[in-house]
Amino acid sequence: MLFRSVGALRDVAGDRAGECHTLPVRHGTSVAVWTALTLYVGAIGALLIAGLETVGWSGYQPALAVVALVGTTAFVPLVRQRHHVPAPVALHAHEVLVVERIALAGIAVSVGFGMRVAAALLVPMLVLTWWPQRRMRRFYELGAAAIPPPERNTHA
Repeated sequence: MLFRSVGALRDVAGDRAGECHTLPVRHGTSVAVWTALTLYVGAIGALLIAGLETVGWSGYQPALAVVALVGTTAFVPLVRQRHHVPAPVALHAHEVLVVERIALAGIAVSVGFGMRVAAALLVPMLVLTWWPQRRMRRFYELGAAAIPPPERNTHA
């Protein structure tokens, strides 16, 4: 629900026109932002408690704190613009949360297999997710107009 709420903020007008009854269409963008944020805080809290009970105070909690801070950067602009979330803001927030979700999975792996194994899996997964997603969003979701034209060398 969390990522669907944030993802649905990308095209409220299109969802409304297509009669897709997403949370932002039915209840407004402000409710969708607050719902996503509440679910996010709950998930981070649950992971913190689970980590304390499973592995105690170790590298897990500082890593979780860093990932939570990254996730927070996605929510700050959403909360500020919650009454009317522009598509680029929603897309960027969704992009950050997708990458952050992978990092959370890496943290969970670190509990069972250690930080080295988690990092060895996490780094390629992040690169292979972030880079194509960024290219796809810039071209497909924001349109070709969002891609700046290549710079020309005028000194030749």
